Amino acid sequence: MPKFEQPFQATKTLRRSLFLSACLIGGGVGSGTIVASPAPVFTGAIGLKETFDNNVFMQRVGADADQESLVTAVQANIAVAWKISDSVALTASYAPELSVFHSASTETFVAHRVALGLKGKQPDFTWDTTHTLLGLDGDGKSPSFSGPGGAPALGGVPLRDRRDALVYRGAAKATVPVAFGFVRPLASLYNHDFRTEQRQQTGYQNYVDRADFAVGADLAYTLSETFTLISGYRHGWQRSARAPGVSIDYKNTYDRVLVGFESAIGSKIKLALLAGPDWRNFSSAPATFDAGATRFFGDFSATLSLTQADTIALVARSFEQPGYAGGSLYIDTTYEAVWRRVLSPEWSLAVTARALNWDFRDPVRRNEWWYAGVFALTYKPTKTVTLEASYSYDSIESRVPATEGREARRDQFSIGVRRTF
Repeated sequence: MPKFEQPFQATKTLRRSLFLSACLIGGGVGSGTIVASPAPVFTGAIGLKETFDNNVFMQRVGADADQESLVTAVQANIAVAWKISDSVALTASYAPELSVFHSASTETFVAHRVALGLKGKQPDFTWDTTHTLLGLDGDGKSPSFSGPGGAPALGGVPLRDRRDALVYRGAAKATVPVAFGFVRPLASLYNHDFRTEQRQQTGYQNYVDRADFAVGADLAYTLSETFTLISGYRHGWQRSARAPGVSIDYKNTYDRVLVGFESAIGSKIKLALLAGPDWRNFSSAPATFDAGATRFFGDFSATLSLTQADTIALVARSFEQPGYAGGSLYIDTTYEAVWRRVLSPEWSLAVTARALNWDFRDPVRRNEWWYAGVFALTYKPTKTVTLEASYSYDSIESRVPATEGREARRDQFSIGVRRTF
């Protein structure tokens, strides 16, 4: 496999995060008293889903436009919950999934999802750490695109997520009560190791490794039983490799100052917000790039329990990161609303509306919106069997003229069955 022009030392960043998590886990476990624990509780599930996808390659124009396929997905899951001691609890799971594209064999893949969570409570603080690892065993070659505007960015995400890759996400934090509220030191890591072949070829979509590692702390001021004011700081590193033939990248360090709140209004409404400016330092961005501009980070969530049967979850999030194709930087913004309704003890439905925007920074001229809607109806004839039927619609629009190759429309119809044990 051809190598990157600039080797990407992702393992060093990964080791840093794992070391911090290990320190937090070791400190928490070491300060507690280990006693005889109950036996771990194992659960499992197996499922089968059949989907009709009318635009596998997410293309509106070109040879691969509107390629249809039936997709058969076989899923399994095994999970364990274990109270290791009076002060430490563990959860872990492994969920493999095989997806077979009957009319587009290059898109068939196997996903291996591993999750680990540890949390503990000590006399002076609580702590928790979460880790997820996604291994994608798919085609080792990337797709090629020839439509106006080049390869799709948002439209290319489903294709990207079916290729060989290893994706790690981890977070660790401790919560220390103080007189005015609490202090919360924390660390996080996102590391995306793409394992597809690299080519310097017109139309070929290269994927470059990238990572985001951050450390920091929050200070929380408890103003009442239902309202907590939060201020925070993060120092982070974003890294990205260079695609073949590209002499620049947008690796950077950033300092982020945050303010926000966590609030509960009765038992029906929960709100959380963190937002603030990013100040960044770029080492190899192009001369035409405005490296001194202040960026914005925002993360808002709300849960509304309208009735015993109706719940609405809202999310709004915006942050900046290097592009997965190399040689670009963009603002990633997500808006999402999910309405869940329990129709009866056996029947329930969920309706999701989502809007994603990728606004690329100059000198790259790309600005795209992905609008999506999902309707899912679930039926549980027994406690262990779940049947689901769903429909989803995706519409990707480019705000830059003459870039139809970056646009797409897609319908998906799915039926599935899942049994837990």
